[in-house]
Amino acid sequence: MTLALTGGIASGKSTVLALFADLGAATLNADDVARKLTEPGGLLTETILRAFGDLYALSTNPPTVDRAALGKAIFRDTVLRKRLEVITHPPIVAEIKRRIDQARVETPGTVMVVEVPLLFEVGLEPLFEHTAVVWCRRETQMSRLKRRLPGLDDDGLNQRLDAQMPLDEKRSLGDFLIDSEQPMDDVQRVTEEIYNLLRSEL
Repeated sequence: MTLALTGGIASGKSTVLALFADLGAATLNADDVARKLTEPGGLLTETILRAFGDLYALSTNPPTVDRAALGKAIFRDTVLRKRLEVITHPPIVAEIKRRIDQARVETPGTVMVVEVPLLFEVGLEPLFEHTAVVWCRRETQMSRLKRRLPGLDDDGLNQRLDAQMPLDEKRSLGDFLIDSEQPMDDVQRVTEEIYNLLRSEL
């Protein structure tokens, strides 16, 4: 049984993913997959450096991608972001599929929850049996982002939020909604209810 967990930047996805893990779900984070693929010697590293040049390279041996510099650039430049997505999305999706298939073979009867920030934007819903959206107000996202990225001004923070589908739109697309504005006890309760429902469908 697979569940795609999505939302927006700073909406609380990773917190909810950890709650699912505590309940016994197998978990995977698409951002962690992307990081692994862009490590020194990673599958995507050389391709990205060839496409974008030394401007976004760290002088390691072997060279690797300066994710911070590239991240700032793509949130300012839509064309650059689309170009990067064309390069990175197919291998990331392929690795997620591989990990799901592996889990089905090695741990049958387990709920697998995959955190996929761009689930609806990329159209990956068919990979999963269910979807859940972690929602909060945009003001809450901004407040959390300011604490996470204190070096960015409001323009930079808004660029990051605007690069994704609005949460108010996403919340209508998921099978389940987890409201991270609520107290943690309520978030835990809703997460456990979803987990138990998925377990009952195994």
